[in-house]
Amino acid sequence: MQNARRRARILLLIALLTLLACTCYILAESGHDCIGANCPVCAQLNVCRSLLQGIVSVTGGMAVALVLWSDRLHVTTRPDCAHGCTLTALKVKLSN
Repeated sequence: MQNARRRARILLLIALLTLLACTCYILAESGHDCIGANCPVCAQLNVCRSLLQGIVSVTGGMAVALVLWSDRLHVTTRPDCAHGCTLTALKVKLSN
């Protein structure tokens, strides 16, 4: 379990660094002197934009998956169900 968490943190760090590097490159080169149709800077800017769009779509998908599967992760909004509420536990609470 620790190994999987470590891998997830490393992947998150790589994604964040990529996001930061692409954003900084786009900001730095957005006002460059374009030489025309075969401008290498414009080509690199397009690559960075497509990479950022991919990261955003993957992050959005992960957020949706987290919301859909939050019940399996025992993430609840009720403080009395911090350890996960089962139907039996809720019935016992109502009976008391």
